[in-house]
Amino acid sequence: MKKLSVLSLICLVCLAMGSSCANETATPDPAYPQGQSTPIEPNLVVSNLIAGIIQAPDDHLGEQVEITGYFQGWDLLGEVGESHPVTRSDWVIADEGGALYVTGMLPANLDPASRDDIGTVIRLTATVATRQEQVYLEAKSIEVLTEH
Repeated sequence: MKKLSVLSLICLVCLAMGSSCANETATPDPAYPQGQSTPIEPNLVVSNLIAGIIQAPDDHLGEQVEITGYFQGWDLLGEVGESHPVTRSDWVIADEGGALYVTGMLPANLDPASRDDIGTVIRLTATVATRQEQVYLEAKSIEVLTEH
């Protein structure tokens, strides 16, 4: 009974802070250890590749990667913290490991200036590149996986 009271209190605090209590009280799923991928819905998992690319860009330079992550528009949340590397039309993708600019094509029907489209899950196939020591991704193909 005491454990149930504590969990209820945690949920109330989480709800008051505007978040879900499921993340705070759930037992971790061994299939998705912390620091790896996070399931969004059945058969849809966000990658955790960007941190490795940011930490060692020279190791990934020219490599083709497939990232499943969140469309973040024109860095509307300030996650990258740098200016766009190639053009003013560069946009941001974020996964469990961080965020990077993407240059080239835009995801179909997503507006990089709209906060309404932030968080739409996409699958990006891209080549890792750098410009003036800033790492970014050159889009080769994009698939929108969830509705915005």
